[in-house]
Formats: sequence, C-alpha cells, structure tokens
Amino acid sequence: MPHIPHEDPDQTSDKDEAPDQPENGVPYQIPPEPSDNAVVIDGEWIAVDSISRKDRASLPAYLRQDMIDNIFVKHDRYSDAYRAVESFHYPIRGGRPDKGKICILFGNTRAGKTHILKRYEKRYPPRLGEGAKLTPVVRSAMPDNGSVAGLLRSIMKGIGIQVSQQKNQDGLIRAVIDKLPEAGAELVFIDEYQRLRLNRRGISRDNVREVVKTIADSCGVNVVIAGLPSTFGLLSADRQIVGRGLLPYHRFD
Repeated sequence: MPHIPHEDPDQTSDKDEAPDQPENGVPYQIPPEPSDNAVVIDGEWIAVDSISRKDRASLPAYLRQDMIDNIFVKHDRYSDAYRAVESFHYPIRGGRPDKGKICILFGNTRAGKTHILKRYEKRYPPRLGEGAKLTPVVRSAMPDNGSVAGLLRSIMKGIGIQVSQQKNQDGLIRAVIDKLPEAGAELVFIDEYQRLRLNRRGISRDNVREVVKTIADSCGVNVVIAGLPSTFGLLSADRQIVGRGLLPYHRFD
C-alpha cells in the first residue's frame, strides 16, 4: 500500500514553503477540505455547533435538513483512504499534480469508497478559466453493462458535456482525449470498476483497460479506479499498468 505521510499543520517543511509552479507561473494551490457538520448560510459555511439550539429551531426547514444531510463523522480508516486519494493526485503536498499513472482504491461493498470520491470531487469544484469551464477532478462510473462507450459517456458527463448516442466508440475516445485537457482535468475517477465484464457484444476487459491507459497517457492525468476487491485482480494482471508507477493502491474496508 502507498505510504501516506502524516501532515502536521503546526510544522512546515521546505516542500511546503516552496511549491513547484506550472509553466504559466501560477502556483498550484490545494483547496481546503469541504466543511463537515456545517451548513451554508448567506454563502458561508457555518459550523452547526456554533448555532444555538434556539437559533437552529428558527432556521428555515431546508436549512435544518441541510444540517442533517451534512452530519459526517470521520474515522481512521476513512481518513487514511482519503489521504491515499489525495496522494494519488498530489504525491507531494504543494507540488504538481501527478500524471500518467493508474491507481486503485478498492474494498468491500458499503465501505465508503464512492463517498470518498464524491467528497474529494467537492474539494475541486468546476471553475471558470480563461473563456472555458475547468474541471480539475472528473468523476465517472463504469456502466451496468461494463461497456467502453458507456464509460466514455460517463467521463464526458463528468466535465459537463452530453454526447450523442449516435457517436461510436472511436468518436467517443477522440472526444475524451480532446476535451479532458481543454477542461483542465488533473484526476479522473472511474467508480464501480467491478462491473467490467464480457457482455453480449463481446467487449473485453482488455479493451477497457486499453482505453484507461490511453486516457492516462494522452490526457496527462492520473486515473483512480475504485471498486470491490476483484478490481485489483482485474488491473494487476496487466503488466503495462503495473509498470506505471508500480500500480499505487489503497485497500479500504
């Protein structure tokens, strides 16, 4: 499993003081995590504990519902898995986003893998760039039928683009390769990878793996694949994938 160093907020290091910079000279900035046990009031996150019981009771019903929805209790295994995903994105805090690797987050059903991906995605919401919408973290999922075309459409949907059902697989691959860099993508999540299987049309596991490798190579992104424990076996059998940074992974149960 990848070693996830413990970050002490009271200590700094050289790597934190002098972050790498991209070619355009704008430093990479890692945003804070989404607020837990808080509610948005007038555009700001307000900790629920800071609101008196009397004031909570006077809030509109939809805000009281938001408080319930945002209740979240971390535990050590969840925090370790979250830091693993963070390391798949930024191996060195304050450095550049990593690129070209395929990483795995796997564990038993209902462990919280999808919740971690959604939570991490919220940390990097879409934003307006120079004349374009930028989506640093793109979340997608393997469709129920395990098809390449369905996966590619899910990736396009993750950057806010709906693709015609008439577009064939080659056209979808070209669209993804063109649009992911334009969207400023740095990290692509592919959830529910265990759905990958042979279907009635003969789409093979090898075909999907080749598409994943093409995305990592051609788009300059890291790809994080999440799924049940069988996911690791589906990917570790491919020597080319293992050769990409030795297939970083984290097991989350």
